[in-house]
Amino acid sequence: MGLMYLKGYGVPHDGFKASHYFKAAAEQDSPASESRLGALFLDQGDVASATRYFELAARWGWMEAYYYLAEMANFGIGRQRHCGVAAAYYKMVAEKAEIVHSAFAEANTAYESGDKEGALIPSMMAAEQGYENAQANVAYLLDEHRSVLSLSSILPWAEKARSSLMRNARLALIYWTRSSKQANIDSLVKMGDYYLSGTGTPVDAEKASICYHNAAEAHHSAQGYWNLGWMHENGVAVDQDFHMAKRYYDLALDLSPEAYLPVKLSLIKLRIRGYWNRFTNGDINPIREEEDSKPRRTFKEWVKAFIENDEEGYYEDLYEQQREDDEYRGLESEGHEDGYYDDLDLDIDEGMLEGLLIVGLAATLLILVYFRQQQQQRNRQNENANANAQNGNGNANDRGVFPQPGDPEFGQWVAGGVGH
Repeated sequence: MGLMYLKGYGVPHDGFKASHYFKAAAEQDSPASESRLGALFLDQGDVASATRYFELAARWGWMEAYYYLAEMANFGIGRQRHCGVAAAYYKMVAEKAEIVHSAFAEANTAYESGDKEGALIPSMMAAEQGYENAQANVAYLLDEHRSVLSLSSILPWAEKARSSLMRNARLALIYWTRSSKQANIDSLVKMGDYYLSGTGTPVDAEKASICYHNAAEAHHSAQGYWNLGWMHENGVAVDQDFHMAKRYYDLALDLSPEAYLPVKLSLIKLRIRGYWNRFTNGDINPIREEEDSKPRRTFKEWVKAFIENDEEGYYEDLYEQQREDDEYRGLESEGHEDGYYDDLDLDIDEGMLEGLLIVGLAATLLILVYFRQQQQQRNRQNENANANAQNGNGNANDRGVFPQPGDPEFGQWVAGGVGH
């Protein structure tokens, strides 16, 4: 719908309605809509909003967004001109359009037909053009250690012998390295594996540890964290430390829940080794329980924090709504002064008024209930006091039918009784 209104396909040309539909789709994180909305903001001169939407679309690898970001960096639109950033974005655009001029189609066809040697040559041609995925593909084709329990190690006759062209671990390491420099996390971990095992290079556990650290800390790789845990557990390139090993294993599980089984098995083995270390009085740093560094809060502090967080969330929502209103105003043409934004502000004010009204009614109800209870309590106290007073008077006035001895009328009563 947005494209139809933007281009006038079957409907009147209306940029404002087009932006409305693009905005609705962008809220669903549609990269195409985010890119088109960024282009509209760029036409209106709102470079900040345009950049934000282009970057949102670029998260999904949207080629159009990369191109706009490259143009903005190249011509210094809204920022200082930066040739390096522009070249990086142009490179991404070229890689997205790889099917036009690269040999990927030929390489994929050869690999699917089982001709790995035929897939290697066009993949290397694309890799030398700078395509990261081609570099990773070449390294994968040359990799001889894809699994600890490979088919060739179990059934040597079941796999065809690899040609000398496909057995070049040193060249594989070169392409793993090139791919990792273009932010391929798996290539970085694989590069560390080569240094750790001495494949295509002398054994260098220190370099392997650096690769795993970069993959884990910079790119949040679960495999990198697990490898660091294994190195600390076994004291490879670092001091043997069971506590640090457990910490890295836990981080790997947090990042990759699907790795539950291997991580749990590693933790069980680590616990067993930890118990044996304690039993034999070993000098390895044992597993310690993590201390809770978060201080306990009192009820008053908790209520204060709850109110502050609620107010902060309210103002954040209000600011976001106002920002969206400003964006729509920037795209609205002169022919669309229909009071839409006034209605939106009115909705926000009415929402606040309704909230205050509800709070006021609740407070009034509580006050009425309180005073009613106090009034009922006073009435019961008065009734009890009156009842006690009546009981006292009744006891004082109730002297029986005949006067009692000591009563002034007792003598007359006796005389009258005797006379009769």
